[in-house]
Amino acid sequence: MEKKSRLETMFDAISDKNLYKRGFLSNSLPFLLFGLSTQVILHFLLNPQLFIIYVPLYVGFVFVTAILTKNLRGEFQPMAPLLAYLLLITSALSKAFALFAPFQHLVIFFSPLAQYLLVVMISEAAFLASLMTIVVLGQRISLRNSVGLSDRFFDKEKDRWKGEIEAFPNFDKILESLDGGRFVASLFDKGLFMLTILWSCNVMEEVIDAITEGILDEDPKKKTLFRNERGFRLAYPLQIKNLGYEFCQDKMQLTVETLWHRVRNKIAHHNYRPTFEETNKSIMILTSFIKETPVILQKWSSS
Repeated sequence: MEKKSRLETMFDAISDKNLYKRGFLSNSLPFLLFGLSTQVILHFLLNPQLFIIYVPLYVGFVFVTAILTKNLRGEFQPMAPLLAYLLLITSALSKAFALFAPFQHLVIFFSPLAQYLLVVMISEAAFLASLMTIVVLGQRISLRNSVGLSDRFFDKEKDRWKGEIEAFPNFDKILESLDGGRFVASLFDKGLFMLTILWSCNVMEEVIDAITEGILDEDPKKKTLFRNERGFRLAYPLQIKNLGYEFCQDKMQLTVETLWHRVRNKIAHHNYRPTFEETNKSIMILTSFIKETPVILQKWSSS
């Protein structure tokens, strides 16, 4: 497969429709509209012609921020949402102050023009910093929602598992193994893609360990499916396959086996920095595995 140029990669990132779905609309759009309206009003009062220039630049900045969202230029960790909202309000107030306050020689060595420019620079810096965080958080929430990882995904799955596999051996421990999954969404939103993949794999490992313990306690003859001759665990991708799960999706190059051997192990042992695509696909595998496991265990119970 021909490797894409940097420009093509950036264009693909910006044009990804999954960036602008429900998560973005509900978490970012209201604040973006507030920021745009305040800035447009203030710029219009300063010079009506700035309105024509500012709006396209504002919208363009929102699209370009996708580069930060997907960590294409290095790991980007947004600030706390509350701080971003406070900076957004602060930038609007300071911009209004710069436009309407009578600057005089209040500060030694600073002319009124220098004071005005300083306040405007502080306002713009605060506005851009808040805008980046608001856009990135909304886009990342939208991205993970598009592959099934909502904020309450594991809570909902836990409730579903209670009703579908309650009679399965070692059920309590199997259910408990889902608890760690609640951190995956937060890690992804923070841009910690390395930890996102490691934690996703760790959750699946804990689920597999709990399931295989239940199966082997019930039927030790199935030991060869999950343990080697010396009694040690087989590689997790092989255990997952023997359990009956296989990730199948068109145009997907990342399988359970490659996730562990080419991505997860490289991160753990060689400090490898995963791409957004690898991180996104690992979340797809995690959510798919969690959704399909109860059906697989029902087949084990009936066999």
